[in-house]
Amino acid sequence: MHRSLGKMAALAGGSIALALSTFAFCPDPACAGVNAGGVLLVHAPDGVQVPIEYSTLCGLSGLTNCQETNTQLPVDDDHHLWFVVAAFPTGQSPRLQAVTFGLGDYDPSRLEISDFGSCAQLEIRTDEPAWPSPGSGTAVVFTSYRTTLLTEIYWFTGYASDDCTFPLAGHPTQGGTFGDPSVPAVLDPIEAYGTLGFGSEPGDFECPVLPNAVGACCVLSTGVCSITQRNQCSGGNRYFLGEGSDCDPNPCPIPAGACCIGSTCSRRTRDECVGAGGVYYGNGTPCTPNPCPPPPTGACCLRAGGCVIRTSTACPASEGTWKGDNTICDPSPCDFMPGAGACCISFPHNNWRVCLFVPESTCMRSSRSQFLGVNVPCRPSPCSTGAAQPAQPTGGCCIDGECLSLPADVCAELSGIFIGVAEDCPAERCSDLQNATRTSWGRLKSRYGAGSGK
Repeated sequence: MHRSLGKMAALAGGSIALALSTFAFCPDPACAGVNAGGVLLVHAPDGVQVPIEYSTLCGLSGLTNCQETNTQLPVDDDHHLWFVVAAFPTGQSPRLQAVTFGLGDYDPSRLEISDFGSCAQLEIRTDEPAWPSPGSGTAVVFTSYRTTLLTEIYWFTGYASDDCTFPLAGHPTQGGTFGDPSVPAVLDPIEAYGTLGFGSEPGDFECPVLPNAVGACCVLSTGVCSITQRNQCSGGNRYFLGEGSDCDPNPCPIPAGACCIGSTCSRRTRDECVGAGGVYYGNGTPCTPNPCPPPPTGACCLRAGGCVIRTSTACPASEGTWKGDNTICDPSPCDFMPGAGACCISFPHNNWRVCLFVPESTCMRSSRSQFLGVNVPCRPSPCSTGAAQPAQPTGGCCIDGECLSLPADVCAELSGIFIGVAEDCPAERCSDLQNATRTSWGRLKSRYGAGSGK
């Protein structure tokens, strides 16, 4: 029974390839061995403190049921203990004598492994990369084969300074295998590898099932579900949901990716994105950095005078009128009143100084105004003295048949007819007011609810 074991012991200082040469690897289910369907778990026992003195920590995992596997540890300065455990399907009769496995790509700057050891009697570790660094591997052999469904293989102690994971993987040169004691031994492939999570990074584990167990198999890249045998649902893109699991309703997660609706990115499935009128960038694509094209810009005619380039949403926020996608300011598309420019109006009783973009004739209707010139803008304000008028509600103000959006007191200062706060005043309404029966300014103000600003 121990011929292969004896050769491993004799070659303990040699290469792993030679040491394993007496094993026969057979991934075909037709020649599967007694350890077929086995997986490797990473388990952190709850409430177990690392002893101050010890020669080995084997026997402290406390794991009696695969479903009770704990794959989460906190981020702190305490040294924690975790185990690598071989698990075999219920109903299986394993005979485990040798295991080859490795470590995945963990971050040594976040995860410090302070100690480690094998629960088997013989071990051969990789020199390059050195065990237990990321990507390294080891092969362990028990002097007496194990027959339990859960067998402790290895232990580690350490701590994490930040969110990270500790993933298991196949041996870098020998792959991941379970060896039995027969001669030549049969090496059954390790069907799944567990991951230990620290902090907010989640861990993961998969309990074993028999290779010919039938259940739901998810294709992770598409979300497609099919009923198949466990040994036909393998690889990084497939996930077996367990013996007896069903595809109706579909239990597989539908892949999502970046969906651009305009310049806004959100994570959606392809169907959700297309249904919302968006552009789908592919499964798994992120929204950071934003892959969506920036919103289009165009000419924005400011109420205070002048033309600037803005987006359709930024233009109204600047009190402007947007002229459309990709419009330009040269030549200017703005239809300002002919001869309009900056008009400074003073309100001595409260020391306000107001700038309006109006024609000189409109500006001079006030005795306290100064016209600074045609096309002189009001932003930044060219009015030299006085405080800026606080923001006030505006409304329609009719002056000489033109409609301006002004506060009531400014409308009154210019001898206009104020129609009401937030009221529109189409040119025809201003014309109707001018053509109405001639009456005094006071009666017009009374009739249309004008405010008083003097």
